[in-house]
Amino acid sequence: MQRPLPSVPFVAGALLVAVSLAELTGVAVQAAAGPRDEDWAAVKAHLTASITAADGLVVGARWVEPLARQHLGDGLLTRERLGGEPGTWPSVWVVSDTARGSFLPGYRSDIAQHFGSLVLLKARAENPFRVLARLEAKLPEASVFLETNDREDPCTYGTSGAQSGNLGWGPALPAERFTCNGAFLARSVVTDTEYRAHDAIYTDVPGDGRTLIVRWPRMTMGTSLRGGYGLYAEAERDGKGADVRAEWRIDGQSVASLTHRDGEGWKGFEALVPTALQRDGILELRLQSPGGQRRLFGMSAALLEAVR
Repeated sequence: MQRPLPSVPFVAGALLVAVSLAELTGVAVQAAAGPRDEDWAAVKAHLTASITAADGLVVGARWVEPLARQHLGDGLLTRERLGGEPGTWPSVWVVSDTARGSFLPGYRSDIAQHFGSLVLLKARAENPFRVLARLEAKLPEASVFLETNDREDPCTYGTSGAQSGNLGWGPALPAERFTCNGAFLARSVVTDTEYRAHDAIYTDVPGDGRTLIVRWPRMTMGTSLRGGYGLYAEAERDGKGADVRAEWRIDGQSVASLTHRDGEGWKGFEALVPTALQRDGILELRLQSPGGQRRLFGMSAALLEAVR
């Protein structure tokens, strides 16, 4: 006598149970292989004893970042370290799940230290340098102007109420900021198209021929100007916005002309300072766009001096 075949609902149910069990097993294996609390505690203790104010800190894998914020805390993951440009740190600590540091171009890695499933290594710049000034941190010392038809109207630096909004509103606008004739400029955190945060000089770049000028008092220029720039993720997502143009000048002489187009994400840059300008001088950043609709722009930069 022939036995009846299982019904379709029975087979489907059995497959669903099998797939569910496989997924639960995978999650359990992944959780067991992931970093333990004691691994993070060991990394934190080592970093606390070893890291200096001159060191950057990079979290190697995206999935590690939320755990790093939870276990390492704000004392180590400061806005400057985590939001600064890796290329502007003479040495960088890397917390990752792999011993490879190749994602840091221009750096060489020391011997990696293992703390359970976590790896901690220190990477040093292949061409040594020292940081003379981080310009986003020096923003309160600058003067800001809104230029229209070659006329510069000064902006006022002061404290107002901090402003923020829902998703898509843009970076938070700090209480301490420059304001002038509808424009603003402040130090904030700008999130790029990969949703990585950058400590940056932030503004909604004006259009219609107006230029926003940031002018720092006399400072030592060093040998290069290095950093990164880009738009807030939601501002360039549709790819329909106007270009943003940024120009760096030293004592009125242009040393870098940069253009950001929608969809390019966060971009790094380096401008070599001409030998004749490697002295004390006036540094200027000029920002403009032919269209001023949601040009939520961030610029991070540092003056560096090569160590010979």
